[in-house]
Amino acid sequence: MTIAFLYSGQGSQVSNMYQNFYRDPVFKDTIQRLSSSSKVPILKLGLETRDADINGTRVAQPLIIAYQMAITNVLNSYNIYADITAGMSLGQYSALAEADVLNEKEILEIVDKRAEYMAIDSQSNKTEMLALVGKLVDILKALSEEEFKNKIFLSNINSDMQVVVGGKKDDILEFQKRISEKYNLGTFLLKNEGAFHTKYYNKSSLKLEKFMESFKFRRPSIPVIDNGTGQISKVYNAKILSKHMTNLVDWKSSMDRLVDYDVDMIIEIGPGRQLLKMMKDSNFNGKKVSIESLEDIKKLGEFYYEKSCNYWLGNS
Repeated sequence: MTIAFLYSGQGSQVSNMYQNFYRDPVFKDTIQRLSSSSKVPILKLGLETRDADINGTRVAQPLIIAYQMAITNVLNSYNIYADITAGMSLGQYSALAEADVLNEKEILEIVDKRAEYMAIDSQSNKTEMLALVGKLVDILKALSEEEFKNKIFLSNINSDMQVVVGGKKDDILEFQKRISEKYNLGTFLLKNEGAFHTKYYNKSSLKLEKFMESFKFRRPSIPVIDNGTGQISKVYNAKILSKHMTNLVDWKSSMDRLVDYDVDMIIEIGPGRQLLKMMKDSNFNGKKVSIESLEDIKKLGEFYYEKSCNYWLGNS
């Protein structure tokens, strides 16, 4: 059975997101270990907090990454490992941890800095992200309007029916008002602090590249789909990862590549199941699972054990 792990990005965080898993010794050990090396009090924030306390970039990013790496460790403890992996935006770092490109402590150290730098740019830029829902051809027409050129920038292509754009707050609000009726598009503002994956985070990108220069990146132990190109990348380094902060996230192409890989099961490690929802119109016909509780992992472990036994007994 071929398994893919998908990791969501910033915006997936929820209040008390560690509570459902903290009684698991593997999850608890991972969070405690990572918390001791993070500049953000992720343990406290993950166990007892309100949504408003964790929406800021500075805390949301390390909080999510620690959660994802801890859930991955719990899955691994049930002998469930990824054969291929991908991450949406921030989630790329959790994918790199599963592929052993860097260890958990190194990943969290980088994400801490990434969040710190991006929070500074968010405060100075005053930008927003807007999701557009509708036919891709209509969305691209809206983006090509002369009035909004060099003001509204493509940030994410999530699926055939959804893209995300970014820009200055006033420009985004005007764009939302004008195009929603003209092109019959659904729109909603994201709760991120700024227009991620656009030129507005160029300063963050340059600072993060310099910070990461001392890290030794290993070749991925499993295939990792790069969320910027939609292709399997065999090399990661400081320059490539820092460019992720300003470059487009082509999640649609990433998921098309995953389907071509002939995966039997996709496991989303969120929180939530946003990535699986985006795949509802894809050609993937295998099993899709999101991890919401320890019970989900236990059921998945039993399912995987049964499938493995059937395989080795020749009953598959």
